[in-house]
Amino acid sequence: MFIENLKIRSFCNLKDLNLKFNPNLNVFSGNNAQGKTNIIEAIYYLNKSKSFRKKKDQDLIQWNKNIFFLKGDIVNNNDIHQISILFQDFKKEIKINNKKITKQNQVFNLFHCVIFSPKDLHILDKDPTIRRYFINLLISQINEKYLYHLKKYHKTLLSRNKILIDKRSFFKKDKILESLDNILVKEGVEVIKIRNEVINELNKIVSGFYKEILPTKDLFEVKYKPFIFSDNLEKEFYDKLYKYKEYELRRGFTLVGPHKDDLIFSFKGVNIGNFGSRGQKKMAAIAIRFGELYYIYKKTEKFPILLLDDMFSELDQEKKRNFTRLLNNQIQMFITTTNLEFLRNMGFANYSFFSVKDGDVLKNEEKR
Repeated sequence: MFIENLKIRSFCNLKDLNLKFNPNLNVFSGNNAQGKTNIIEAIYYLNKSKSFRKKKDQDLIQWNKNIFFLKGDIVNNNDIHQISILFQDFKKEIKINNKKITKQNQVFNLFHCVIFSPKDLHILDKDPTIRRYFINLLISQINEKYLYHLKKYHKTLLSRNKILIDKRSFFKKDKILESLDNILVKEGVEVIKIRNEVINELNKIVSGFYKEILPTKDLFEVKYKPFIFSDNLEKEFYDKLYKYKEYELRRGFTLVGPHKDDLIFSFKGVNIGNFGSRGQKKMAAIAIRFGELYYIYKKTEKFPILLLDDMFSELDQEKKRNFTRLLNNQIQMFITTTNLEFLRNMGFANYSFFSVKDGDVLKNEEKR
């Protein structure tokens, strides 16, 4: 499975582009702030309908324009599917083979992509919100049951928070909260169960990749840290809602549930996010993304497209070689770099080279 070509119009700083890609490796080279990452962003957006840099959709529109448009051809075995996204007037229109769709999972059924960017270090050392976003996105794109429970949970959570902050009497609030709590617990327990299963499976994959990239006998682990943990999740959830009710009424929002969960990434039992060096964090982030890639492959039997934004900077030659040994010719890759020297050293044989300057692709060469 690979993306064959991509049409870009009025997206970020990019010129109007029609790009044809190599099914194996595509390399975008140029100085900083020329548009390399924006091309990666366009591919990611075509798959996820959102920016990996947390930009608002309207911020992706080129200066002095009022729309942006993306269109790509996805080759899957012998089938070709065209995906297009038009954004204008704060609205998004997504089409597959010229037919409008309403569910993002229809795109995920055709292809997936996994991205590594320098900001991935934030998964390790920033707010738990980022880690929850990571695990929610990973599971939601391959498990519609999880997405259903997660959406229902968050809808109930918003309703519950509105009641908590409402000025009506405690008695009236209590009756409504009792009804909402039943839904919150039911959906929250399902979210916790699926997260636990997936994270345990992901941990086995990620710890193996960490040892491949950075040969070591020490254990790298991904651990789930749920707010609710018990052999009887439902009872524990209700007990904590009762325990925290007065605090919640005073503060006006829900303090209990899987929206407070976290992930811990540890090496030799030590939290890398809190105590790891920058180098350790980068190795961990790479292992996490490779774990994500192979987890999706395990569930879908199709390799995602791999987007690597400035991944090779700060890696020594040994780590680069270890990384390339993890790849195979079934994975289509897109790499951005300011330094082409690593390509010669890594022995990549079949790739397309794109030189990017001022948002334009100046040349396109095939290397075989």
